Amino acid sequence: MMMTRCWLEEFVDLDGVTLEAIADALNRIGLEVAGMKRYQMPDRVVVGHVVACEKHPDADKLSVTRVDVGNEILQIVCGAANIAAGQRVAVALIGAILPGGLEIKRAKLRGVDSFGMICSAKELGLPDIGAGIMILDASIGDVALGTPLSAIPLFNDETIEVELTANRGDCLSILGMARELAAALDRPMVERSSFEDDEHSVGIGRILHIQSAADVTSSLIYRAIEGVPATLPLKHTLRLALVNESWRTPLEGFLIYAIHATGVILRAYRRSWFKSQDNDEKTVITIELHNGVDEVCRKVGSERSIASIIGISQLADTYPTKEDDVIILEASYTNPIALAMAQFEHRLESDALYYRSSRGSEVAIESGMDYLISDLRKNGIKLFAGAIKHLNAPMPRLLKITMSRLEQIVGMPLEKNSIVSILKKLSFDVTLSHSDDELFIGIPLFRHDIVNEHDIAEEIVRMYGIDHIPAAHLQCVVKKRTSPTWQRWQRERRLRERAVATGFSEAIHFIFTDKAMQQRYGFECVDEKLDIANPITAELDTLRTTLCLQLVDSVVRNVKNGYRRIALFEQGVIYDASREERRVVGFIWSGALEEAKLSNHGKPAQITFGDFIQKLAAIIGHVEIEEQRPLQPSFFHPYQYGLLRQEDEAIGFVGRLHPAVERDQDLPATYLAQLFADKLYMRTHYAQAISPYQKVKRDLTLITNPEISYARLRCAIDDVAPAELKSFYPIDRYQPDGGEVALTLRFEFQSDKKTFEESEITQMMQRVVEAAASVGAQIKS
Repeated sequence: MMMTRCWLEEFVDLDGVTLEAIADALNRIGLEVAGMKRYQMPDRVVVGHVVACEKHPDADKLSVTRVDVGNEILQIVCGAANIAAGQRVAVALIGAILPGGLEIKRAKLRGVDSFGMICSAKELGLPDIGAGIMILDASIGDVALGTPLSAIPLFNDETIEVELTANRGDCLSILGMARELAAALDRPMVERSSFEDDEHSVGIGRILHIQSAADVTSSLIYRAIEGVPATLPLKHTLRLALVNESWRTPLEGFLIYAIHATGVILRAYRRSWFKSQDNDEKTVITIELHNGVDEVCRKVGSERSIASIIGISQLADTYPTKEDDVIILEASYTNPIALAMAQFEHRLESDALYYRSSRGSEVAIESGMDYLISDLRKNGIKLFAGAIKHLNAPMPRLLKITMSRLEQIVGMPLEKNSIVSILKKLSFDVTLSHSDDELFIGIPLFRHDIVNEHDIAEEIVRMYGIDHIPAAHLQCVVKKRTSPTWQRWQRERRLRERAVATGFSEAIHFIFTDKAMQQRYGFECVDEKLDIANPITAELDTLRTTLCLQLVDSVVRNVKNGYRRIALFEQGVIYDASREERRVVGFIWSGALEEAKLSNHGKPAQITFGDFIQKLAAIIGHVEIEEQRPLQPSFFHPYQYGLLRQEDEAIGFVGRLHPAVERDQDLPATYLAQLFADKLYMRTHYAQAISPYQKVKRDLTLITNPEISYARLRCAIDDVAPAELKSFYPIDRYQPDGGEVALTLRFEFQSDKKTFEESEITQMMQRVVEAAASVGAQIKS
């Protein structure tokens, strides 16, 4: 954002404030100053009046002029093509030194004496405002001939460039920057009188009618002028050049000047473009909402033509030309968020004004329109009286905040009166509640970036001064933010990652299933009174009470598609007869243990019950199997089925499909497991101390009756096992001709304090033998 000091002073009192003080104030309140520049006219450059202008007798491109500089009339030879009698110009007298180092001396050009130089803006160190000399007009003020240019503020201005973040659209104008400086420097804003129409002017209603749809969201003001400005005043031209704004026509220059000054989006249209016939007395403009944005349209019969999309773009054919007799002026405001979303969604082509409107233009559009038409009337443009308005300003926003919360965010004690004063300087409306701790803060409509209490705290900090806030150590307080839902999500995510890493693919099924199939295989069904009244299909007529049927169905489809190794898992919910849900996870593996490859000669082994248990253990950790007959004997193998336990708690079941089911579905060996999700704990494993003493291993062969289960034997040994028995496990099993079973167990002993003596090992093994004998297992003789 570029601005000049003189322009700022039209809005805020900066008397006695230096350029450096302005820059320091802006930097202090978070508006970073990127550059500053002073323009100072050289001595002996004065205002002159061209009394006469004639062609040079010996040069086609030179003119001989007589210029009145107040106390004398000088003969000056000038090479500018735009020199003419009657002009007021900037004259460098003999002895003047121009910014480029050129010293003005008496000269003779093609035989004609010249006693000075008529200057262009560029020659005086000002921005280039066009070819030829700089022609002075009434916009510089009522100054006498011979007045030094160094005494005219317009030519001795100061510019400031500020880097703005995208959220500070309110500062994209002289008015916006003036508001910030008024708050930072505690200076008053300049009172600006409202515009009053000439009571003798023709009313705008005689020539214009606006048809606005009920759903139009923008705020709009329309006025009309007669004729097009022929020239742009020097003050406007020079200031626009100082702030790097360009224009093509004088009317566009007036518009850009008012936009840069007030921040209001202003456009101008040819009245003739909207007229259906040349002889129509009244022009009708239609405004409609389309694709989330408001459009200015011309309607002729069923034909609809778009003149502009408010806040985004304007059709080039609607720009006024110097031949137009009546011009329609428009001031608008549209919600910047809605505007940006619509532009992005529909890829609407935009023009230069979209940059301002999408960041939040000035909401008080009356001020921008008044500024423009006041400027035009001062420069001789005739106005139609009155305005046509469609005001749809945003609703005021209110935030409630406590002083204690502000102090917590800022990090220091705050004085309420000081906070209220700061906010009121920034145009916030502050109301104190009955409680000493609460503030109700009304947010100015032009501050689109203020949405929460942290934004309020930021306003206080930047105006109070970050340097005035005492430094404090950074404190990071970590709060427990977990919840049962988050913990479940974490558990399921980890389970999913481990399952995929182990070779399973995730399957997803409906929670609906075939009730007849559940009944056929003996699975529990939802009570008929609680069943689905209107199923989506006949095959999905109830809520599932198991994942097994759907997992098997998915395996069947994969086998039919030619796959020979199918490993799937699913996380979801099942229901009981009372329709109470429970989260479970199901696993199924069918066919080959691995893919065909070189190492298995293209003939991979089929998965076994033991292989499947190892796969599950790799995912959920160590598990134990407890022998049990399946509750669905027609679905599961009667001898390859059991409960899964972890830390003496049942977590689900595992089993193989019944051979009859495998045969009916044309499946290879297929193993399933269904586990309760709330019983699966992703435990944290802590490092254990490692004993420095040697581990001792002893093997023991027991002769047992086939009716004695290993689980029973293991429990008996666990009951008497000493602490030094770290683990034991079977390593061999032999049963000749269906007789007694010879079971060999390996025992591992280790102490954290010493090395065992042989007598101690014998004593511990004797306790094991006695425990085995208690369940009918004897030592092999």
